[in-house]
Amino acid sequence: MSFIDDFTRFRVVFPIRAKSDTFEAFKAFKSYAENHLNAKIKALRDDKGGEYMSSAFLRFTTDAGIVRQHTVRNRPQQNGVAERANRTMAEGVTAMLAESGLPLSFWGEALASFVHVSNCLPTASISKQATPYQLWHGRKPDVAPFRVWGCLAYVHVQKDKRTSLGSHMQKCVFIGYPSGYKGWKFYDLASRRTLISERADFDERHFPSRKDSPPIPIPSFVDSDSRSERVPAQGGGRLMLSSTQLQLLLLQLLLLCLKLLSLPLHLLLQKLLLILLPLL
Repeated sequence: MSFIDDFTRFRVVFPIRAKSDTFEAFKAFKSYAENHLNAKIKALRDDKGGEYMSSAFLRFTTDAGIVRQHTVRNRPQQNGVAERANRTMAEGVTAMLAESGLPLSFWGEALASFVHVSNCLPTASISKQATPYQLWHGRKPDVAPFRVWGCLAYVHVQKDKRTSLGSHMQKCVFIGYPSGYKGWKFYDLASRRTLISERADFDERHFPSRKDSPPIPIPSFVDSDSRSERVPAQGGGRLMLSSTQLQLLLLQLLLLCLKLLSLPLHLLLQKLLLILLPLL
């Protein structure tokens, strides 16, 4: 269940199991909005669905002095703000689940994260140079904690949760921003449990729930397409040297030759043979 403030375009979502829980969700939103903004809800616009028309719901809004506004049958465009927001949220959640590879059971976590980030983004519906979060809370949002949803995270294991030689981290999947906490929410694929932590390192290039998302290798200082050459080693073994390493070896030999130029010719040839024979 989603509620949108028509002035600030701030969205609030409440996961519900059935449409019959709509009335309880509205009461929770009313208490939150009026206590937070120190103002009263003046009107409620809906599509006149059965979940909004129960006798208890109607009695509650009448006692609170809330004006009820309903759309005409089969005319959802009369409530275009809510309809457009619902479609945007549905498309966003679908894209997040497909990109991360997480199952559909995580749609609630994806929806909460999508709404949290959307409230912190500017929108053309607001004439002021502000975000819905800024108009609702009276301060600019902090976007530093934002991460790619569903990515790999190395979560710190607290000292009392590990042995003396145990790992200090565990691999998890980032699944959101928990309300009421200054941290992130993760899902441990091994134990199938969720946890909240404020210390984690993120690999936003890798999604562990996707089978077609292998870990990205660490880049090498040697050119990947450089040709490797086999150089015989002393004792019958064979060493693998790249073209770059071979060039460095030849450069060292050249410098050594320059140092030996002051020696007599027979001593110079003897020194070179001692160096080159093990490589032949």
